[in-house]
Amino acid sequence: MQASTIKKSSAVRSRNALRNVCVIAHVDNGKTTLSDSLLARGNALNPLKAGRALALDTEQEEQERGITIKSTGISLHFADWDPYEADSDDGGGQPSPTPQEGTPSPKVYLGNLPWAKTEDDLKRLQDDVKLVLEKFGNITEVTVNGKRGFAIAEYSQVTDATKCVSEGSKTRFQIQGRDVDIAYHGSSPIVALVQLCEKRRLEPPRYTIEESETTSSSNLTLNVSSVSFSCSFEKGRSERGREPSEDPASLKEAKNALATQALASLESELSSARKAEPESTSEAGLRLSLIDCPGHQDFSGEVTTALRISDGALVVVDCVDGVGVQTETVLRQSLSEKVKPVLFMNKLDRIISELKCSPEDAYQKITKTIDDVNDIIRIYQPEDVDWTVSPEDGTVGFGSGLQGWGFTVYGFASTLLKAKNPDVQEKDIQKMAKKLWGEYYHNKHTGKWQD
Repeated sequence: MQASTIKKSSAVRSRNALRNVCVIAHVDNGKTTLSDSLLARGNALNPLKAGRALALDTEQEEQERGITIKSTGISLHFADWDPYEADSDDGGGQPSPTPQEGTPSPKVYLGNLPWAKTEDDLKRLQDDVKLVLEKFGNITEVTVNGKRGFAIAEYSQVTDATKCVSEGSKTRFQIQGRDVDIAYHGSSPIVALVQLCEKRRLEPPRYTIEESETTSSSNLTLNVSSVSFSCSFEKGRSERGREPSEDPASLKEAKNALATQALASLESELSSARKAEPESTSEAGLRLSLIDCPGHQDFSGEVTTALRISDGALVVVDCVDGVGVQTETVLRQSLSEKVKPVLFMNKLDRIISELKCSPEDAYQKITKTIDDVNDIIRIYQPEDVDWTVSPEDGTVGFGSGLQGWGFTVYGFASTLLKAKNPDVQEKDIQKMAKKLWGEYYHNKHTGKWQD
């Protein structure tokens, strides 16, 4: 199937680009104290003063009253940040949907292949597929579906699969006169595209169908940020009645084909951005604009103004006090401006030192606060998206801004496993992270995790 690109611009944001992050919270939940620790982490403040300097309260009145009145921004540079690792410096974000070095026998998906009507056609098609793919490395297995026009190939090395997909996204390979779509295999192209959009902070893909009044075919359009793809498909035509030169006869196949096209395009732009960054940037790491906003309801206008220039919102909530009135207000403001929030559970030390909660009581208290935040998000979030936060997917962090420490569940699992085995695989870290939150416990007698 030939999909046409209607409009295309840079949809993949450079991971090394300047980001604006807005810190929002209820008054006295510790957001300015947390900002102090972030300033110290970015070498903009003496670590000994972090948590007490309240550096972003720049007005004298703010220092005297102990509240933030004006939104204040500062540019920070984290030199040791790897922009192509997980979404946080401790690995707290979701892992990339593309294969990692530890993944055994990576597979690639080839779409838009010619249909094979006979056994001889299938044999020739399989040989042609191997001929194209063996340029990039050793192929251990190739499975060709001649009736549906796709193939799945398995490489012996991860780097060979990466090289194949990267080259295929730049230069469209041709097999028997048809342009071939190449992408990583592991989930359907539709699911993989949704995951990639979520990771790159793009709007979710949208499919629209335009019915034709004069013919039996319909037009399907896929919009991914500023990139659009379209193709025609015919409803009701059987598999046997389809000719090799025709577009997909089912809506599902048309969606899969367009999603594969979009994946290849986004991967190509990301690859180009990575190559361009060493020439266009003078320093490695992450440069971040941090905006500390007022927490008092009298200064809500400052929050709205800051959110309109922000890429994301860091919502700070006191672990002990839970969700306050102004927490709901600033969350509603963030969601109305379509700024995606993440949650930081601040003052975790108070649960230990002041409340002296047992592990079970602490877990129940924190879980209730997270549920309260998600209830607010579900009410005000934009349609067709799910912006709820969860420790398992790295959108909830825990720590103490005053004491200058914090972690995510994924980062904690990574630290535990790498202390025992520095070469631990990504899948083992993900598995451990899921066990560190929820209805799981470690049985010290059997040495196993149980639910």
